[in-house]
Amino acid sequence: MTRSLMKQKAKTLFRDQYSTTLLAVLLTLLISVGAGSILPLIGAVLIAPIFVGRSRVFLDIARGKKGDIDNLLDPFKDEQYADRMLVLFLKALFQFLWFLLLIVPGIVKTLSYAMVPYILAEDGVNVKNTDAITMSREMMDGHKMRLFMLYLSFIGWYILGVLTLGILTVLYVEPYVQQTLALFYDDIKTPKQQVLDTE
Repeated sequence: MTRSLMKQKAKTLFRDQYSTTLLAVLLTLLISVGAGSILPLIGAVLIAPIFVGRSRVFLDIARGKKGDIDNLLDPFKDEQYADRMLVLFLKALFQFLWFLLLIVPGIVKTLSYAMVPYILAEDGVNVKNTDAITMSREMMDGHKMRLFMLYLSFIGWYILGVLTLGILTVLYVEPYVQQTLALFYDDIKTPKQQVLDTE
């Protein structure tokens, strides 16, 4: 799927379920900021799985389903919470360490690990330890530049968001971006994975 087609489809999808996508973005922001302000580092680590829940919401919408805001908190409700928290912590740690070396390697690794929340959202029960990170690296092989250009295509929107003190970012840009990223994930999955999803 081309970038323009992906973004066009994302607009239609998130607008059709706007209240759900907005709520998913808003609650993620409020919970993350709240936890981070109370316990700066520990809070951020403990609350990290909420990004997995958000990915689940947007993945469902990308696949023509009705988004369920309850899925936002699903990663906190099962026995996989600790595993997901650890994987997301390691993902952030690896990215930080790569950035300590040089900016470019840090960006490359950030792109490589970008699909981790979606992998955990889709099959977190069966993905063990750091497998999600490995799977994301493999999935992004040959697609990192595509994702980088996709991110760059939203720069104008984020600038407008800054000019509106973040209001536009929350109300429009983030739902738009997150829906596009969910479509990107589905677009780069292997044929084998796509078949498994339909079974």
